[in-house]
Amino acid sequence: MNQDFLFYALIGVIVAATLGYLNKKASTHTQPKQDGWYLLRMHRLYNFMGYLGILLGIVVGIGPVLTDEADLAMYITIFLAFLIFMGLGILSVLFYRNHYLRFNDTDIEVSNSYGKITRTSWDNIIDGRFNISSGLITLTDSDGVKLKIHQHLTGLGGFVGLMEQKTKIKAKDIGLPVKAKNLS
Repeated sequence: MNQDFLFYALIGVIVAATLGYLNKKASTHTQPKQDGWYLLRMHRLYNFMGYLGILLGIVVGIGPVLTDEADLAMYITIFLAFLIFMGLGILSVLFYRNHYLRFNDTDIEVSNSYGKITRTSWDNIIDGRFNISSGLITLTDSDGVKLKIHQHLTGLGGFVGLMEQKTKIKAKDIGLPVKAKNLS
């Protein structure tokens, strides 16, 4: 029992440290590209953890083949574990590869994890919300266009600072754990 407690406590500490690290990286300052646009991407940790999840899914998936004692309950459990590891792993890799945020003083462009691009201007933003469960900031414009931005984009603090300048949305009011930074 004591070993189980230590094992799960260690997992909790690792997860908390990883999320703290990602939030710290999100709060950092970013520099504009030569064309004046800022480009924010997901941290490399998403790619690494995604491939690790896919690898675990494959290992779990071939587990029943290597044992002689497999029964229906074991196959069902293995199948569900396979779906969880593979699903989360693939989603993490897709976030790393496809999700980005581009913005300047007038416009915002977001690509979601599947590569679908959504654009609007700062002047049109009328509402902002943060969902702690998904980690997504949702900005809505006057035409009903929704921009979904992940909280772990590296350098998001600069975007949040500009959002607070250009709109009435404040990070503190929507519960965003990323601190606003000035871009200048």
